[in-house]
Amino acid sequence: MIRIAFLSAVVAVAISAAEKPNIIFILADDLGQECVGAYGGTSCPTPNLDRLATEGVRFTRCYSQPLCTPSRVQLMTGMYNSRNYVGFGELKTGSITFGHLLSQAGYTTGITGKWQLGGGEMVPKDFGFSTWNLWQVTTRDSRYWEPGLSVDGKPAPATKGDYGPDLQQQWALNFITANKTRPFILYYPMVLPHKPLDPTPDGKKGDAAGKLERFPAMVTYLDKLVGGVAEHLRKEGIERNTLLIFTGDNGTDRGNTVTFRGQQVKGEKNRASERGTHVPLIVSWPGTAKSGVREDLVDFTDMVATFTDAAGVAKPKTCDGHSLLPAIKGTGGTGRTWVYGWYYGSDMGKTDAEWAHDGRWWVDASGQTYDIDADPAMLKPAHGAEAEAAKAKLLPVIKAMAAPSFPKVDPGKKKSGEDG
Repeated sequence: MIRIAFLSAVVAVAISAAEKPNIIFILADDLGQECVGAYGGTSCPTPNLDRLATEGVRFTRCYSQPLCTPSRVQLMTGMYNSRNYVGFGELKTGSITFGHLLSQAGYTTGITGKWQLGGGEMVPKDFGFSTWNLWQVTTRDSRYWEPGLSVDGKPAPATKGDYGPDLQQQWALNFITANKTRPFILYYPMVLPHKPLDPTPDGKKGDAAGKLERFPAMVTYLDKLVGGVAEHLRKEGIERNTLLIFTGDNGTDRGNTVTFRGQQVKGEKNRASERGTHVPLIVSWPGTAKSGVREDLVDFTDMVATFTDAAGVAKPKTCDGHSLLPAIKGTGGTGRTWVYGWYYGSDMGKTDAEWAHDGRWWVDASGQTYDIDADPAMLKPAHGAEAEAAKAKLLPVIKAMAAPSFPKVDPGKKKSGEDG
């Protein structure tokens, strides 16, 4: 009843179905900005993302949460984790997602890729998606070769030689074709390039590379799939009516080191830090987006606000985010002056954290302050007048959130698969 009452209160703006843009939101799994060529990465060839970044909009200051589930909960609800996070691999029952909001606005809603939000086989439907092809709904079988997938609530047995990302890519392209005459949103949380570091189809034959050398190949294969989506939109004649957004769910895995702007950078996934949360954000919308580089601050609560704005639906009062459409169109900015984070990850080590930052100064709940421009690895707290001024500005942001206390967890208790 609560959900029905909430949805019935959503106010639609006067936008006809023909004017509503399609939305495709692609989320890479464990991909910091340092892996993408357009941002200065040189270890992983990403020609398709680089082209989209050049032709579209490249945001330079987009921030996620440090791990997959917190990021996904924030993305889908538009709320900071301090208000609705219940645990790893779980989305709070009764949560209102962008799937619900856009479905109410007349959109067909589809999702393919990685679920990892708990529940049974039909739970994606409960959270607003009408059709899906997902990995890790109820089981954690292989995500890559001969994967364990669930399609619309039923197991989809894999055959020998099947590569999960290819199966889900084809499903995504079929979804686009089937719905090209009416508004749709496709949420595509890819399984790539998360470990295990398996060879891709492009490198499977005669692959002699060590596992560390496979990571760049996996990023390049991800890039190939993103390029395939963009090309399919052109083929179907709907690229000018489709808002395509690409980002990563958290920083790069700690096991991977890449060259970024001439320096060796090690991934910091699961660390509440600049490199654990700084992700790429590339937007393509030919004819509508104003090409260029944007330095506006962005965090993952902003996606719900952006989707509802594009669909002509009033942003729900529970949403903490800001619409990116003015920045995408070049008519304004995001209006955001700080990013806030509350991260509970004690099952994966001592990583509980709460912080706020303005793109340069990072302040945690204890008052420790870091200049992330000068010290992106956050190795040493900053001092001095500027640091004190930043603390005076950002510490009240944290205190105003009235975040709940971090739960006490048995350090020996760890759910399976908690590597995100």
